[in-house]
Amino acid sequence: MAETYWKLNATVLAELNGFTDVVNAVHWECFARETEGENTGEVRLYGAIDLPPPVAADSYIDLSAIRDAGADQRRAIILGWASMLQPGFVESTEAAALLRLQAQSVSPDPQVLTLI
Repeated sequence: MAETYWKLNATVLAELNGFTDVVNAVHWECFARETEGENTGEVRLYGAIDLPPPVAADSYIDLSAIRDAGADQRRAIILGWASMLQPGFVESTEAAALLRLQAQSVSPDPQVLTLI
């Protein structure tokens, strides 16, 4: 059975536009893994999404509220930002990871080249 999971980090600026602890980018990794059958494996997609700077109190996200939330709630909050900025982001990224995992099962030994 294939499944997806996420690892998320954020870049936080100490101060911006009069607000403190401003999250200005989310760094994401989406993994797809197969845990059953003979074709077990894992793939990773990764990237970053810039968040707009706060310009008013209603656009400022208090970092302490995120830190105080549980892991599942933090993940939902952060992926919610990504979906708001790029509608369909979560679903399309998970689908792409699952497709890459499926392709890997057909050709399990991809070659990795250093280009630069």
